Amino acid sequence: MGSTQVSKCKMQNSKIGWGEADMTSIKSVKALTFDLFGMILDLAGSLTPFIGRFLKTKGSAVDPGRFWEQWRYRQRIEQYQDNIMMLGPR
Repeated sequence: MGSTQVSKCKMQNSKIGWGEADMTSIKSVKALTFDLFGMILDLAGSLTPFIGRFLKTKGSAVDPGRFWEQWRYRQRIEQYQDNIMMLGPR
């Protein structure tokens, strides 16, 4: 279902709500996709314990949460630069 079709379904059914009547308008949907990164997967919460253990083995006093924040910040900068230069994913 293209974005135009989705918009039409939303407009046609906006008065109805998400009840049984809406199901007929989405029967042609073959797949639903979701961006899991950061929404469903809690990378910070799941990785900081491991980062903390790693930093501790290296004798570092750096806070694992702060390390993660800086890591993600740098990753976003690199992604932005790659997009500007049209380099694609590394």
